[in-house]
Amino acid sequence: MLKLLVVTPNPTVYDATVRIVQTTKFDAEVIQTTSRQVVEDVSKAMEGCTGIVVARGNQAQLLKKHVEYPVSEITFSGQEMAGFVKQACDLIPHKHPKIAFVGFRHMYSDVENIGALANADVRVYYAGSSDMVAQVTRNAIQDGAEAIIGSENACNYAAAQGITTVFVDNSDECIRDALRRARLAMDAIKVEQRRTAEFSSLLNYSFDAILKLNPDGVIEIANTVAENAFHCTQAQLVGKRFTELPGLTLTSAVFESLKERKNLYSHVVMIQKERYLLNIACIDVSGQNFGTILSLYAFGSVDDMQESIRKDHVQQGDAATRKFGKFISHAPKMRLALENAAMYAQYELPLLICGEPGTEKTRLAECIHNESLRRDKQFIQADVSTLPIANQTELLFGRATSNGLVYNAHKGTLYLRHVDLLTPESQHQLLNVIRYEQYYAPGQSKPIWASIRVICSTNRDLLAMAKAGEFLLPLADKLNDYRIDLPPLRECQQDFAQLVEENIVFARVHTRKQATFTPDALKLLMSYSWPGNQREMSIFFEKAFLLTRTNRMDADFVQQLLSPERTGSAPQQQVLVISSDEERELRCALSEHPNDRDAVLKQLGISRATLYRRMKKYGLQQEK
Repeated sequence: MLKLLVVTPNPTVYDATVRIVQTTKFDAEVIQTTSRQVVEDVSKAMEGCTGIVVARGNQAQLLKKHVEYPVSEITFSGQEMAGFVKQACDLIPHKHPKIAFVGFRHMYSDVENIGALANADVRVYYAGSSDMVAQVTRNAIQDGAEAIIGSENACNYAAAQGITTVFVDNSDECIRDALRRARLAMDAIKVEQRRTAEFSSLLNYSFDAILKLNPDGVIEIANTVAENAFHCTQAQLVGKRFTELPGLTLTSAVFESLKERKNLYSHVVMIQKERYLLNIACIDVSGQNFGTILSLYAFGSVDDMQESIRKDHVQQGDAATRKFGKFISHAPKMRLALENAAMYAQYELPLLICGEPGTEKTRLAECIHNESLRRDKQFIQADVSTLPIANQTELLFGRATSNGLVYNAHKGTLYLRHVDLLTPESQHQLLNVIRYEQYYAPGQSKPIWASIRVICSTNRDLLAMAKAGEFLLPLADKLNDYRIDLPPLRECQQDFAQLVEENIVFARVHTRKQATFTPDALKLLMSYSWPGNQREMSIFFEKAFLLTRTNRMDADFVQQLLSPERTGSAPQQQVLVISSDEERELRCALSEHPNDRDAVLKQLGISRATLYRRMKKYGLQQEK
């Protein structure tokens, strides 16, 4: 339900607004409330609705900060401000007086021409909140202002200092203008809701700030809301290149859209520290480009909106659920990999995750997606090893009669496991997606545009495969440019205790058994090298809790599960039992610094002779 709500603290303005709404047949609700209650009252009045809130001054600033609804501010026109300046000039006996407007940002129009016409030095002083009005008024007086034009608070303070004052009050025309602008925004919301039904979950979608660019990307027209978004006047915006506006953070997809003159819808960009949905619509007539229309909509409750969208994707099975906040490691190599991944996540780069089987490459891919600008979009994953070779390319890239997984990943993230198993044709297609954001469906001659973040994983060396003629070299090079290596679990012994505890808790919940391990069994688990990595560990604990017939699992039971008899399989790795804390510290230090004995000595605080003696004691090979 769309709703237009007008709020004001002033009973006179309230009565005038009610009269205007009734006489002009505006479909709007008007409420009178204090600044202390405005956020709560507006939230209550707009509950279950979408729409526009019309407000002025401090209340408008509070609503912009604390509610998610677009706010249309009641702004004094240049004609009204000229009238206020004339009143002030009439009250001051000499020519060219110094006059100051005091209020909140966007309350007033540009005063540059008003001062010249009135033969007065006119300035505007903005207060960040109602608590700052007195201080801002004091600053204006200290700057030599002989008359203060502003709200009741500003006028009261100035009068107490013996300064001439002019109280600003909204005229009927000012209120009508705000209602007209709000109704236009409401109409834009209705149009966009009809034209963008595929984005129905974005209930607050609308044209908010609008810019018209010429074919060279230079701003020709900017509306009032665009001035608010960029904190610039129209005169300051016009003539500048959109991509060079201060505080604007854009992705490669936006630059590509503007360069290639392609339409782009509902793309997230940053202006200062606020998120905006950006639409780019090219003006093409008979094959000739006449510029571009950009619309930016600032939405407040981004996290709530994204969570709603994510829930839709989860229900469809196309969402990543795991995040960096719960991927914790104390092992130096793993910490470095996670830190690098978190940094890469912020940029639109293709990534390659390498690691042995079972090293949670898929979990890391989900974390990267959820930390990226595409976190509210779909996360499409495919295990290449499960795709039949005969129609692998069609399943990934579609065909004439159906879409593939790459098409479904448009504007989101595509994660390919076992990328080393792609066929040559699929490799060339994937390289096109990464390089040019397009691909060709089998049997089609027209390229398909695909704005996709590509993440791949493998347990093989792609460059070595490429040198052996088993993989496309340009694709191997492209993926290896931004590579993350996940260490095997045996190199993360600092995490064993935490992982064992987490797996025990999960197994207890999953199997509904409150079993425990004996101290000897736990010692065996902590000393095992887990050649199958995290996957082997999770399967072991689930199996142990499923098979145990007692509430206390001992070392013999654990040993049987760790070293099962496998007919025809390779000999199993012997279980490594660490006998003391001294041995554990030694093994950890040698693992962290495999080729640097000086670093090992420094970490352990021992002499070289002691180091070699301990290595010999525990059967560790000495450096030659």
